[in-house]
Amino acid sequence: MALDDAGPGVTDESDTDRTCRYCLGGEEGGFIDPCACSGGQRWVHLECLRRWQRSILVTQPTHPDLFAEDRRMTHCTVCLQRFSCPLPSRHEMMLQFTGEELASLVRCQSLICSSRQWSETLQQSLQSSRRSMSNFVHWCRSAYLIIYCGPKQLALSIPDEANREAVLENLDGLGQLEVQGKRYRMLREGPLARLSAADASNASVLHGTLEQLTLPAEVILQCAEECDASDDSIRAINLCNPISEDDLSSEAQRVVRSRGTGTPLRHFLGGPCAPAQPTILLPAAAAAGCGLRTLEQLGVALATDFAPLALEDPPSKRRRLEAGDAAEAEGQALVFWGEARWQRTQLLGELARGDWGLCAAVPEDLVGGKQIWHQLLAEGRPVYAPHSEMTRQAPAA
Repeated sequence: MALDDAGPGVTDESDTDRTCRYCLGGEEGGFIDPCACSGGQRWVHLECLRRWQRSILVTQPTHPDLFAEDRRMTHCTVCLQRFSCPLPSRHEMMLQFTGEELASLVRCQSLICSSRQWSETLQQSLQSSRRSMSNFVHWCRSAYLIIYCGPKQLALSIPDEANREAVLENLDGLGQLEVQGKRYRMLREGPLARLSAADASNASVLHGTLEQLTLPAEVILQCAEECDASDDSIRAINLCNPISEDDLSSEAQRVVRSRGTGTPLRHFLGGPCAPAQPTILLPAAAAAGCGLRTLEQLGVALATDFAPLALEDPPSKRRRLEAGDAAEAEGQALVFWGEARWQRTQLLGELARGDWGLCAAVPEDLVGGKQIWHQLLAEGRPVYAPHSEMTRQAPAA
């Protein structure tokens, strides 16, 4: 059989003189010559090349805004030619670390639970920094409920009049905006929560609503085109950081107190993104007829403003629920200020590092407060990625 008959970059396995330049092994077959190198540098096992590429991947940040393609993954460092075998996508490579079972748990109504090791590392950092507040507070001993997992979303900040005018000028006849070559529609959330479904796609109504927004404001955009699932957005709220109404910002307190009577509220620090935007979980039965999205598995509905709550009659008896007391949680609305946001491939990378685990949520998780993280670990519910070269090493004692 002639060498060329094996196809581009693939060679006859019968020649035992060949040696893989990575593992220096020659017993196994499956050699390829992926670049222009010759002599002892010519042959490699495909799996050895993939292992080399993964070794570069593990040194890079998982956040998509900080990741840049490393030329060493696509080009030979000796002859500088691009490898003839295409590089797997970043998403495909992360799946090799997490496995399909764990990746399948990245869905709405799952819990993202920080690992014990990761939480201890963050706790040590918090103590050494001598700061009472940090982004670490959002990640340490936390359990995030996924409330959205789907087509890519963007947070559009409108801080001032100049930005408002730019948004209005670029709004098309369908009420959509073009961002990085893709069309996005505005969601009925936050400052746009009271729009009807028809009005949310009506350019004229949207234009008028945006003109009246109190600035600064943030609206959520969702891709209106077919998107790669690897670029999906994940949004989640932290169940583990209950706070009092006194801990809210002055603006948030004003909004809460201006809603009038209604369902009693229990407040949480929901995450680092959009800290002034509430996500409200209320009993699904109480939200009937309000057109809210329901998390059926948990028996709750999602709201992003207080209008549905103000419509209800005040209960005959009220008692202020202390942080961590689950006994009186039934019938209350849980208000999460802020949220966490991931891109699907980014979250897979953090799972592969062992920082987070996943499990399905149950209704009882919503009333656990600070204890829910401890309960999840004690019950062994979170599933973690197997140990691999991606796994974060424990800090030295």
